[in-house]
Amino acid sequence: MAPLAVRRAVLLAAVACASAALTHGPSAESRDEREQEYTVKAAFTVNFVRFVEWPAGAFASASSPIVVGVVGRDPYGPVLDRVLAGQRVGGRSFVTRRLRWDQDLSACHVLLVPGSERSRLGALRTAIKGAPVLTVGETPGFAQRHGIVNFVVEQSHVRFEINVDEARRARLTFSSKLLALARVVEDAR
Repeated sequence: MAPLAVRRAVLLAAVACASAALTHGPSAESRDEREQEYTVKAAFTVNFVRFVEWPAGAFASASSPIVVGVVGRDPYGPVLDRVLAGQRVGGRSFVTRRLRWDQDLSACHVLLVPGSERSRLGALRTAIKGAPVLTVGETPGFAQRHGIVNFVVEQSHVRFEINVDEARRARLTFSSKLLALARVVEDAR
C-alpha cells in the first residue's frame, strides 16, 4: 500500500472508531438515558400543573402564563422547552426561565430544583418567601426539606413524592387523583 493510501486507511479507521464511540459508547447511551429521564420529568411537571390549584392572585390575569423556572445548573436543557412548547393548562401557556439563586425565585409558579443544588436546599423556603410556588426537586430528602414534589428514580422508573404540609404552606392544593399516585411524605423533624 502506498503511504497516502495507508494514511487514508488509518484516518478512515480513526473516524469510524470515533463515530462508533460517539453513537454507541457509554457516553452516548448516558446522554440518551439522561435526555429520556428529563423528558419524562418535564412531562410529569406539566401533569403536576394540571392537578394543582393555585390561590387567587397567584397569576396577574386569567391569561397569564405558567412560569416554570430552573434554578442553578440546568440538567433539562432544551428538553424542557420542547416538552412545554405548545402545552396549555387551564387556557394558560408555559414560559421557562433559567435562574440563579440571587434572583427572585418567587416570581415562578413552578420551580425546578436540580440535584446539583442540594447544598442550597436549606435556603429554599427563604428564597421563595412563602409564595405559592410549586417546588419540584430530584434530590433524596428534597420533599422532607421544604420541597413540595420530589422525583425519585426507582428501577429505571421515575416516581414522585409529595409533601402535602409544605404544599399547604405554599397555599397550593393537590387533586386527590394526583395524591393517589404519589408517595406522601412529611417534613423531616
